[in-house]
Amino acid sequence: TLVVGESGSGKTTVTNQVVLARANAGKRVLHGAWEQDGEENLEMLAAYSLKIPRTRYWIGDISDLDDEIHTREMDRLRPLITFFELPFDRTRNRKTKILNETNLDVIHEHVERSRCDLAIFDLFAKALVETKPDDEKRALDRMLGIAKETDTHLMLLHHLNKADMKDRADRRPTREAIKGS
Repeated sequence: TLVVGESGSGKTTVTNQVVLARANAGKRVLHGAWEQDGEENLEMLAAYSLKIPRTRYWIGDISDLDDEIHTREMDRLRPLITFFELPFDRTRNRKTKILNETNLDVIHEHVERSRCDLAIFDLFAKALVETKPDDEKRALDRMLGIAKETDTHLMLLHHLNKADMKDRADRRPTREAIKGS
């Protein structure tokens, strides 16, 4: 599944609801949390699960009891949700060119090793070093192959290019805007 939207449009919020639903069903989730680190994502997921407003949680406007319940919820979710930080070493030996295929191999290894039912990649573009349209299409095709080979549902989050929509009254993304992103 490709989840596309402008920055701040709710991609991560919607995806986190899917993560919670899968975890609540006892399913394992692999979460490529590349916008925030894993612990921050786990804290946010636990707050969502307990219906604690994100703003209240982040500014510390919660009681000691809420904090204790929140910690227990994080402990409940931790064995079901495996986070992996942005794993792509961009500082490797400069003589070796890093390609999308190299990074997709790393993703493939993480998916296989986690034995998850669902894998989230937020934001997928951070895994890509080659960004020409043909390169991106090959990367998406490879991700489809990984999903089939591992029998895992993959969700890729992607920012929509705002420049393609800034002058339009209708803010719904067009096919051309999505393809252009």
